[in-house]
Parts: sequence; C-alpha cells; structure tokens
Amino acid sequence: MVAAGFVGLSLTVAIVTPPWEANDEPDHARNVETLRRGDWYRITRDSGLESNQPPLYYLALAGYAELTGVPSNPTEPASLRTHDDLIENPGVFKHNVSQDGVDTGYVRRLRIPSVALGLTTVLLTAATAALVSSDRWTPVVAAATCAFVPRFVFLSGVMNNDNLANTLAALAIFLAVMLVVRPGSPRREFWLCVALGGTCGAMVLTKASTYLLLPGVVLALVLAARRQPDTLQRLATLGVITVGTAFLVAGWWLGLTTHWYGDPVAAGANHDHYAEVAPLLVIGAGSADALFVELPKTFWRSFWYTSGWNKFRWGAWWYLPFWALLVGGLAGLARRAPKPTTPTGAVPVLVVLALGGPAAVFALATTTKTSQGRIAFVSLAAIATLYALGTERLRVPVAARFVLPAIGVIGTAIALDDHVFIYS
Repeated sequence: MVAAGFVGLSLTVAIVTPPWEANDEPDHARNVETLRRGDWYRITRDSGLESNQPPLYYLALAGYAELTGVPSNPTEPASLRTHDDLIENPGVFKHNVSQDGVDTGYVRRLRIPSVALGLTTVLLTAATAALVSSDRWTPVVAAATCAFVPRFVFLSGVMNNDNLANTLAALAIFLAVMLVVRPGSPRREFWLCVALGGTCGAMVLTKASTYLLLPGVVLALVLAARRQPDTLQRLATLGVITVGTAFLVAGWWLGLTTHWYGDPVAAGANHDHYAEVAPLLVIGAGSADALFVELPKTFWRSFWYTSGWNKFRWGAWWYLPFWALLVGGLAGLARRAPKPTTPTGAVPVLVVLALGGPAAVFALATTTKTSQGRIAFVSLAAIATLYALGTERLRVPVAARFVLPAIGVIGTAIALDDHVFIYS
C-alpha cells in the first residue's frame, strides 16, 4: 500500500505538472540532450545553471531516452512568461503555444525514471529498517515516513539529479548498516565493501551533496573492523577495498574535472559560474545572517514542501505538526530498546548518516543561496529509519506510528489540489 500510494502520487505530479515547471528542468534536459548529441556539457556562460553537475544521472537518462525512443528536443521552453503574465497565471512558462504538446510528451517521458528512483529509495528505506529491527511494522513505518514527505513526492515526479543521488545514498545507507550488523563471512564482507565503494563512487558521479554521507560510511568501516582482534589491519583492508572501488568508479571524472577546472569538484568554477549568470544566488551567501538566520527559516519550510516549487509555499505554521512528530519520534531513541535489541553499532551509524544531509544543506549555504531542505534527502532513508525505530521504542499503538506519514499524505493531496491541478 505504501509503494502503490507513493507511485500514484508521484506519477500524478509527473503527468499533471506542465513541462518545465519544476526546478531547473530546462537545464537538466539541456545536459541530457548535449550528451545525446555525443558532446560533453561544460561550465560556460550559456550552459545553464546545472552544467556544474556530475554526469551519471544525465548519462543514465540519455541512455534511457535512446533505448525507449524519446525524440530529441531542443529543450527551449515554449515561451518564458513576462512579468505581466506571472501576475495572472500559475507557473513560470506559457503553455498555450503549439510547441507545448511536444514538450509535454518529451518531459513526461523523462520524468518516469524519477518515479522509479523514488520508489527504489522507499524500498531501500524499508530494507534498512528491517536490518535493525525485528518488529514487523518498523520497516513499514520507515518506508511510509520516507514515501510521504510531500516535497519528496514532488521531487520524485520531475527531472532532477537529486533523485538518483537520493537512491544511491539510500543504497549506501543500507550497505553501511548491513556491513555493521550482518557482515557474514570474510568473503561476504569483501563483497559488501566492494558494493559500498562502488555506490560511493556512483554518488560522487551524481551530486556533491552526497559527500557528507562519507563520515557515516567511515564509521561503519571502523565498527566492522572492531569485530576482529587486529582492528587496525582489518580497518586498513576494508578501507582499501572500499576506497579503491570508489576510485575505480569515479576517479576518471575527478581527474577530468581537475583537468578542466583546476580542482576535482570544480568549486572555483562553480562559484564563478553562478556569480556570472545568477549573481543573486551568490551575493550574501555564507554571511552570518544567511547561515544562522535565513538558512534555518528556509530549512524549516523547504524540507517538507515549500521553497523552489514554482514559488508556491505554505505558511510557516503548517510545518509545526511535521517537525513536532518527527522530533517526538526521534526522541524515542533515548529509551532502552525492547528485546531483542537493535544490533550494536546500527544506531550510531544511522545517526551520523542522518546528519550528513543537513550538513550538506549547511555546506552549500556557505557558497550559494540555493540551499534547500530537499538537499538533505540524501539522508532521508536514515532519518526515516531512526524515526521508525524511535516510535517502536515509545511503544505507542501501531496506528499512532503512522500519524506522520498520514499527515504527509494529506499535505501532498492539498499541495496537488492547490499547486498542480490549478493548471487543469
């Protein structure tokens, strides 16, 4: 029911939302079409806001488009609205033009993989919770908590490389927890490290926001190594396997980026690019006011729904029930676990992984003003699992454990009615 509900809601977003109306969809599509032509996209003045992103999502989407026969599209929106248009109409672009039909079919088809990625993230969240709890409802609560964050539903219905980043991050969280709680034989442990390293490499190839999950991965390696009498030697072995695999997957891109822009993550080129094409996204970023006043306000709102979705937003008080329930559930972790207990080491690893997403939001806010709560979704699988564990320890009725996901469904329905069906 959770999986079907999520797919139904995110597919509704994908189908009903007109083309280009989600965050930076024209720029994401531009990267895809550049790769389909056989060229690499590069950071230039005319390359769009997303030309600084790593290539894995766009390579995958370009391959999907070629395999499924999606016709190429010039990716230019069907007419940017004027200021007067915006006063009278929803959204950002005009859709009463002949090109809109072609754009609609093109964008809808490229949105479908995002729904599949979102569903995979939800299922990986359930699998992670199943590793750390024998309670049959805890994986369901974790999956529902992840699936019905309204902003996550909306993000999973549009083109955005966040979706692949979230799925790979959920896989890394699952593998890191498995390495700690169910390593098995040395051979199994070896392949877990290979899988974890490959996933981390794929994360590097997808989005920089995933980098802040790496401390949690390191902690998982340390805890796994502590099971052996020769801890340091074992840690070195596990580290070499994991880091080596990650480098095999992503080393070529880090080298290419260094060749093009002078450093492996193109930090200087990114800053200069934003300063040139969108200076308002840079001015004031990193100031005390931006980091400690504006960022908390933005995070309060944008983690659950608002900010960036076509300028639609809810009032600040709408988010109080969401945050209160989440904090209350997480507070349950302070209670002693019921028998059988959660495997040793699982909760510390999940906590460090859960903090990685908010840390990525803060890190981005030091350089640009584009930081939003959705960036923290790389930790959503860990956050949802911890919430589910907390509500389990509180020993509340099963129905009460689903209150947070339930209000998420209600909030998503309201958002669809107010901010998507308005186009119909």
